[in-house]
Amino acid sequence: MTEFGENLPWLSGLRKSVSFVARELGINRQQFGSNVNNKSYPNTHNLIAICDYFNVKAVDF
Repeated sequence: MTEFGENLPWLSGLRKSVSFVARELGINRQQFGSNVNNKSYPNTHNLIAICDYFNVKAVDF
């Protein structure tokens, strides 16, 4: 989970805001914030949406 915990905040930081990314993804802001802050790992559905949004593969995380 370390790589995911390092990459998601970095990728999200390239956008307007974490809230903006959460809205774009259709993911609850609090849940996405927990993912960004490495407090929880996204479920499979959200992980796929995150990877598609940032144009990365799950193995890249």
